Amino acid sequence: MTPFAALRRLLLLVAAAALAGCGGGGDDAAGGPTIAEFSADRPSYFVGDSARLRIRYAGGVGRIDPDIGSVGADSTVGTPALERSASFRLTVSGAGGTVSREITLPVAYRDRHRPVAALQVAEHASVALDDGTALVIGGSRAELRTPSPWIERLDPRAGTVTRVGELAAGRSRGAATALGDGRWLLTGGLLGQGVPGHGAEIIALQRDGTLRVAGAGDMVRQRIGHTATRLADGRVLVTGGSVTGEGAPGGISRSAEIWNPAGGGSRLLASTMVTARSDHSATLLPDGRVLIVGGYSVEGDPPLAEVFDPASETFTVLPTPGLASRAAHAAVTLPGGDVLILGGENTAGTAAFASVLRFDVRTRTMQPAPDLLAPRRHAAAVLTADGSVLLFGGVGSDEAPTPTAERYAPTLGARAIAPMAAGRVEHGAVLLRGPLAGKVLLVGGWNGGWYNAEVALYE
Repeated sequence: MTPFAALRRLLLLVAAAALAGCGGGGDDAAGGPTIAEFSADRPSYFVGDSARLRIRYAGGVGRIDPDIGSVGADSTVGTPALERSASFRLTVSGAGGTVSREITLPVAYRDRHRPVAALQVAEHASVALDDGTALVIGGSRAELRTPSPWIERLDPRAGTVTRVGELAAGRSRGAATALGDGRWLLTGGLLGQGVPGHGAEIIALQRDGTLRVAGAGDMVRQRIGHTATRLADGRVLVTGGSVTGEGAPGGISRSAEIWNPAGGGSRLLASTMVTARSDHSATLLPDGRVLIVGGYSVEGDPPLAEVFDPASETFTVLPTPGLASRAAHAAVTLPGGDVLILGGENTAGTAAFASVLRFDVRTRTMQPAPDLLAPRRHAAAVLTADGSVLLFGGVGSDEAPTPTAERYAPTLGARAIAPMAAGRVEHGAVLLRGPLAGKVLLVGGWNGGWYNAEVALYE
C-alpha cells in the first residue's frame, strides 16, 4: 500500500468513527446501533391531535425526546396532544456508539368553532384542569336574580356541564388566581351577600377529583375590577378596582393588599399605587416585580404604567413618554418575559383602541407594536404554545359585542381567524390542557341584551 493510500484509509476510518459517535444522521455505523425507520402516521396534524410514531432500530437501547422516553426496537408509540409544530428525536445508544434521527410534525389549527355544550353565564371565572375539562365559577346566570354561587365542570369531549361545588355566596366578576398547587384563590367581585371569613375563597381540586371550597379570610376592601397576581413567593397581590369606604374619587381605588397563603386573610399595604386604577392589568415579571398597566381613572392624564416591587412593597411609575393610558385591554406574557398590551379603550371609556404595546423586560421600556385588525376592548385572550395570542370577541367601536376573532403574532402582527357564531363580551376563553391541549374553550358572555349560551371549542 502506498503512503498516500494508507493516509487516505486512515482519514476515512477517523471520519467514520466521528460520524458513529455523533449520530451523523447515522443509520449505517459499522458494528454499532442502526435506525431502520422513524416515521409518523400522517404528514400533518391539527392542534389537539396525537401522532403515532413508528420505530425500528437495532444494536442498542432507544428513547424519544421530548416527553416520550424509552421505546422498543420494533414498536409504535403515541405522542402527547400536539399544541404546536413539534420535533421528536429518536436516539439509540449501544456498545458501538450512538445514532439519532429527528422528525418534525407540522401542526395547525383547523380554524373552526365547534359547539360542544350550552350554558347561560357571563361575568364568571374560568380555569382549565389537567384532564381537558374546565371549571366555570360563579358569574351572572339566567336562572338567578343574584350573582351565582355555582361551580360547574365543563367537559367538552362529553358535552356535559356538571355542578361540582358551591361558593359560600354568589359572586360575579371575581378574579381566580392559580396558586400553583391545584388550588385557586377567588377574590373580589360583586357578592350576593357577605359571609364572614369568605371574602376570599379557596377552590381546591382533591386527589380523588372532587372539589373543595373553603373560606380564605376576608379582604380588607371588597373590590370589583381589581387584579390579583400571584407573586414569586406564593403571596397574592390585589390592586385597585372599584371600592366603597375609601372615599376615593369615582370610587376607584389606589390601594393594594396582599393575601398570604400561610396565614390566610389579607393586609392593606402602607404604600398605594401612584394612580387609582380599575379594569387594569397586573403581570408578574421574570425578576419578581409586577407590571401594572392602565385602568379607568378620573384623573386627567394618568400614567400608563407603574411597577410594584415586592421586596420594598412600593410602587414606582414606569416612564412611557408619548403613550396614553388605557383600560379594559388584554395583557399577555410572552415566552421570553415581554408583556403585550392589546387593545382596550381610553380611560374615560369613550374610544376603543386597536393599538398594541410591548413591554421589553431587558430595556424596561414600553414600545408600540403592530396594531390589531380592529379596535377591541374586553376581549378574551390566550397565549398559544407557539407564542402567538388568540383574541376572541369583546366590544368594538360600535358598542356591540363582536363575533370576530384574530391571531396576533408579535413579529408579524394580526390576521383574522374564523369568527364565532355570535358576539361575546364578559366571557371566558380557556386554553385547555391534557388530551385537548392547545384547543380553546369559549364559555358564556353577553350578546346584546342576553347571554351567548353556546359553549364552543376553537380548534
